[in-house]
Amino acid sequence: MPDPTCRPPLTVREERLLDALRRHLADHGDMPTAAQLAAAVGSRSEDRVRESLGALVLKGYIRRDDTRAGGIEIVQVAS
Repeated sequence: MPDPTCRPPLTVREERLLDALRRHLADHGDMPTAAQLAAAVGSRSEDRVRESLGALVLKGYIRRDDTRAGGIEIVQVAS
C-alpha cells in the first residue's frame, strides 16, 4: 500500500472526484454510486469515474472494498 504521507499529486479530474466523495459523505453519511459521482463531476461516463477511482486507489487517496456496496474509504493522512 502506498505511504499516505508522500502520495503522488492528483489530476484535476481526480481532485474533483475526491472532493465529490467528501461532499457526498458529509451530506449523506454514505458513499455515492458511480452514477451519482458521474453526475457530481459532470461526466456522462460511469466507466471514466471507475477508472479515476482506480487511480485514487493506486495513489493511496482511497481504499475500496468491492465486497460491499459503497465500499470506499477516504484515506486520512495523520497530522
